[in-house]
Amino acid sequence: MDCLQGEISVVGNGPLKEEDRVQIEQSSCVVRFNDLKNYRKGEKIDIHAMRSPFSTITGSVNMTSCPAIAVIEQPQQIKDYQNHDVIMTIGAQIQGGSKFDDTTLFPDCDRCSESSRPCEHSSSRYGPSTGGIVLSELDKMPNITTIHVYGMNWNNYENDNHIDFKYPTLVSDCCKKCVFHPTFSSKYT
Repeated sequence: MDCLQGEISVVGNGPLKEEDRVQIEQSSCVVRFNDLKNYRKGEKIDIHAMRSPFSTITGSVNMTSCPAIAVIEQPQQIKDYQNHDVIMTIGAQIQGGSKFDDTTLFPDCDRCSESSRPCEHSSSRYGPSTGGIVLSELDKMPNITTIHVYGMNWNNYENDNHIDFKYPTLVSDCCKKCVFHPTFSSKYT
């Protein structure tokens, strides 16, 4: 996708400030996630990153017209994305799930050598979150210089099903290109 270069904005499903929304709208490329919890009709979206195919978000936006980054847990899942223009496919290993070649978040990060295996997809029940996976992939792309991150905070302490919630500073410690814009609330809406 042509817009994946220079400075981009990645918008999670967490709470957004009104000033964040203004900054996001000015971005040359906006990546949003899964069921678009904080999306308002008419707001900018260039790429939809999704773990499970969402063909349409009722009343918001027709996702079939938006290019997709597909995060799959089983190789056969790619057929579920047939109605989307899939520009990138990323395999996510889960405990006991299919094996993929790249099973580590932020492979060049020093934290990944810790004995707790914080970067290995299989070190938690559902591997990394969709946000963690996509940020890891975008961080590796040479054409991207800065990733502005909105609506993500990894503060769901009760959820250790994803490795980046189990180790809540993993993404901020390892994403070299990320600029994290704090959420106004620690909870997701």
